[in-house]
Amino acid sequence: MDTFHASSPAMQEGAFPREGSITEQLQFVVHYAALAPSEYNVQPWLFQVHGNTLEVYADLSRRLPIADPQGRELLISCGAACMNIQVALRYFGLQETLRLLPDSQCANLVARMTVISSHEPNEEDRRLFSALPWRHTYRGDVSPEPIPRSSLDQLSKQVGLEGAWIRFVEGELRQRLSDLILKGDRQQWANKGFRAELAQWLRPEPAPDGIPVSAHPRGGGRPFWVRTLNLSHSEEHTIQCALQQAPVLAILGTFGDSPLDWLLAGQALERVLLAACTEGIQASFFNQPLEVPEMRTQLQTLLGPSDYPQMILRMGYTYSTTPTPRRAVEDMLTSQEP
Repeated sequence: MDTFHASSPAMQEGAFPREGSITEQLQFVVHYAALAPSEYNVQPWLFQVHGNTLEVYADLSRRLPIADPQGRELLISCGAACMNIQVALRYFGLQETLRLLPDSQCANLVARMTVISSHEPNEEDRRLFSALPWRHTYRGDVSPEPIPRSSLDQLSKQVGLEGAWIRFVEGELRQRLSDLILKGDRQQWANKGFRAELAQWLRPEPAPDGIPVSAHPRGGGRPFWVRTLNLSHSEEHTIQCALQQAPVLAILGTFGDSPLDWLLAGQALERVLLAACTEGIQASFFNQPLEVPEMRTQLQTLLGPSDYPQMILRMGYTYSTTPTPRRAVEDMLTSQEP
């Protein structure tokens, strides 16, 4: 089956089945849901459409038990996919209701969206939709050009709309955060289980999921070396340069730390990433301290007892963009409850 890039005909808005049924329209917007970010590009979601309702399921077969033992980042990714669906629906003139974790008896059902009426797209709807095909995790060098405070303030407002917070770290906190990132990276590489899990998702050849070599993955894209060797020392200088060069390091977080909060974090994350993309700003993630439980606690102590860090972002203006392939929609749509 084909994989989907921003340039794929299936991703062109003109292909939206305006004269089709609501079911066909919901199936079409799954293309956009699949463009959400996920750790190692595992794309841990499944979708089910029936009538005027679209359900989002966590695909537990794509969970990362070492890097993400609680499934926190998995739910953040699913929340980001939900945001993409909402953005696409509103752009195409459909108003939805959203229920997160709608069924306590079905743990992997994370969201249910039901189309209830038509919607007149506004400028914000059009702006966010325009970024959907072009937002991606950017691991290359970013421009040292500062991001204006006015732009950062607008990004903060976008996060707040989803009930989350973002902090642009400076001064001593930025240095302490950088130290935690490097420390977390070293600790992860020392873990054989972590290395094996990472190697499993490296893709030396083009593939519809996982981390492609072209994205400059950790360990240079060589699964055997990643699985066998502790490569933290060879990576440390690269991380230091990336952190020092970045005009902005940010922490996105929530006021609670439940599965519902993780989904809200994902929605806030994708909203801010789309808004940033409309200004030529892309982000990459340095979540190493958040994937080591004791270090996440240390970071929370630095921030405050009621602030729960969920994602660490490096942000900057980019020189070029190359979207990463995604799985075919047919592989993510299911007719039965997963």
